[in-house]
Amino acid sequence: MLRSLLHNHVFANLTFVLVLVTGLICYQMLPRQQDPTVNFNWIVVTTLLPGASAQDVEKKITDPLEDAIRTLPDLKFVSSNSREADPAGVFAGHPPRADRGRDGREH
Repeated sequence: MLRSLLHNHVFANLTFVLVLVTGLICYQMLPRQQDPTVNFNWIVVTTLLPGASAQDVEKKITDPLEDAIRTLPDLKFVSSNSREADPAGVFAGHPPRADRGRDGREH
């Protein structure tokens, strides 16, 4: 079969077109959602205090944010970093749950 395919260019081209058309038809038949549900299991909060030292950013911004975020239910972790001349970041995550929507809130 391979030898006849290599020697018969018309048959090779028709086979290629048949595979291509079959693939396009199958692609069109794949199930899709208009607005699929995406679960974000983590959040990142970035803040900026120009001209402040890392200690000031930590005391004035990062620590209060961390304390407020820690009061949220079902958090798995809270982590942060504060650097001089860089935005401070607070990272929080929770385990995935089936009753949460796309925004991570319970429904």
